[in-house]
Amino acid sequence: VHCHTRLQYCYFDLFWACVGLVSTLLDLGTDINTITKLYLASHVVSASLLLACRLTADIVVQFFSLAWLYDDWKERRVNQNLEFPRPSWVVKVLHCLQLGLIYRFVWALRKGWKAIQDGGEGLAAEAVYRSTDITMLRLFKTFIENAPQLVLLIGRMVQAERVNLMEGISAVVCLFSISWILLDYHKALRISLNNKLQLQGYLASFVYLLWNLLLVAPRVVTLGFYVAAVGPMAAVHVALWWFAMLVWARLQDTDFTTSKKKEFVYNSVVAVIWIFSWFNVSKTRTLWRSVIYHFAVLVDIIIMIMVYYVFLGEDTQKLVFLCFVSVVFICYTCGIAVRCVYYRRLHPSV
Repeated sequence: VHCHTRLQYCYFDLFWACVGLVSTLLDLGTDINTITKLYLASHVVSASLLLACRLTADIVVQFFSLAWLYDDWKERRVNQNLEFPRPSWVVKVLHCLQLGLIYRFVWALRKGWKAIQDGGEGLAAEAVYRSTDITMLRLFKTFIENAPQLVLLIGRMVQAERVNLMEGISAVVCLFSISWILLDYHKALRISLNNKLQLQGYLASFVYLLWNLLLVAPRVVTLGFYVAAVGPMAAVHVALWWFAMLVWARLQDTDFTTSKKKEFVYNSVVAVIWIFSWFNVSKTRTLWRSVIYHFAVLVDIIIMIMVYYVFLGEDTQKLVFLCFVSVVFICYTCGIAVRCVYYRRLHPSV
């Protein structure tokens, strides 16, 4: 829970910024270690897929990070605010080295520390906005990198017909981190918008986290089982879903960026997020869009389960399949129910 009444910045926010920086560095080290081990163990395909997810996520994050820096600089220049400098060659080099997110963390920590020391609302607002940008970038990174990696991990466990303790823990932690970043982004966005009320108390945050977890988990687990059943053909299925989501995002005429080319990239990223979870891109009421999306996801889950059943071998335990199906549908149904309760009782009215 943040300490904002207006746009304020406190030590608690600074602490979470430090945690975010450390987790980003640990994630980088873990990915390097995992990919190296897979290559040395001759698991070239798995290592290549993990590396592709990592590089794609990093490129997207650097692209938006640098683009937003230029957009902010141009906006401040129009408003004759000369305190916001044009991105220097050092900043560009850092982004080329895939260090843009780390640079932003350090920048936000400096702004946050100054805001705490000086107590000025202008500095606090700057720190809050920088933190919101970081949260958005981490959201992109989570769904482009971590979510596909989780699907591949589940697929490997299903194919091996055994669950390694560390792999199981990693899968659970990854699921929680996906749900957490959705909550973190939702809270950061509402804090940065003056016309929005914040989430009230721990209960609202917990319920928001819970319904996202209950809806994301069945989707990701089903995709993992599907990958285990059909192998590389799953990429075709996911690509078709992504394309359909991209068309849907384009039809919603979003205006998140300052140019058509950047907007297309943004819509492409949104389509990736929609592979795994609902993400609101409209400024208007989205009830029916959300209903359509969740119904489409449910249909897609049923299709993948049916395909997985067809590919079941004679040696595969039918009991495992029944447990898998039961858990998926129970979680998804509970997720929809908890989501309805949240928006009925706990969501801010504005």
